[in-house]
Amino acid sequence: MAKQPDLTDLTSNYSAQSVVNNNNQKIKDSFDNTVSRDGSAPNYMEADFDLNSHDLLNGKDGDFSGDLTVRGVNLLEAIGGDVVGPVSASRNTFTGDGSTVDFTLTKTPAGKGSLTIYLNGVYQNANQWTLVGDTLTFSTAPGDAVNIEVYMLNQLDVGTADASNVTTSFGADVDQELQDRYTETEADALFAPLANFTSATWTPVVSDAETGGNVATVSTTKAEYIQIGNLVHVALVLTNIDTTGMTGGNDLYIQGLPTAASNVNGAAGTVRTGQVAVSGPAFVQTGNASSAIRIGENGTGNADFVVVSDLTSGSADIQTNFFYFT
Repeated sequence: MAKQPDLTDLTSNYSAQSVVNNNNQKIKDSFDNTVSRDGSAPNYMEADFDLNSHDLLNGKDGDFSGDLTVRGVNLLEAIGGDVVGPVSASRNTFTGDGSTVDFTLTKTPAGKGSLTIYLNGVYQNANQWTLVGDTLTFSTAPGDAVNIEVYMLNQLDVGTADASNVTTSFGADVDQELQDRYTETEADALFAPLANFTSATWTPVVSDAETGGNVATVSTTKAEYIQIGNLVHVALVLTNIDTTGMTGGNDLYIQGLPTAASNVNGAAGTVRTGQVAVSGPAFVQTGNASSAIRIGENGTGNADFVVVSDLTSGSADIQTNFFYFT
């Protein structure tokens, strides 16, 4: 039934009663086909509602039973399965054959947002794959011999402890126990590192010098850090590093550490590279009182450092997690 009824004009007196009655019924039926502002029934949609490219204003809360997709990414699926409590990290690897699109993971991830996927070291956007249970499906089959790496977070089931089995060296009055064990000065020294706790992002700069120099452009940058006292943990992802304009023979530096390293020439962590020519296992090297790092390589001889020309400009990637002291 259309919202605008097709009414019949009166043409003679003898048929006026039936024509008017029919027109009234058509008008009633048309009103039943509209959405009611005061909630009068029926008040529901039986087809999609087209806003004709206009905005929907003054929305409040909403419940979604279907999919909520933005630019090809199902948001409800991406954030579904929120992890509450302890989590475990795991890594799966596969090899593409040019035709297989489905890959079974060893565990069921917490949700699509808990996966990070690389093909031959190149990060894959979320709109290039889907996840159903423990099955990862690519929109296009990875090529033959392509290395597939999947990093995922899973909820860690630690169970529930029986309260009768939980013991502590402290008595019922924990505050009094602490006062008895430590002087105020000792307690201040014990908890001082926690007073200097920072968790934030930082801005890395890829350069051919420890300070200043010629800088690269980077397609994707993810840089975060946590500092407790004088200990700093850094997480860094750089993809598609373009070295145009940089000096090829210079050591590659990543400037902008959140705080300068102490006079300890080193750092502890892991380095993963893509499209970077290294002669052996890579490592992170901090400088003396410096806010920059270099990527070292343990070859057959003495340790050396990655230089600018070792990177394939425009497609080189560097990913690292490391600790250092300020």
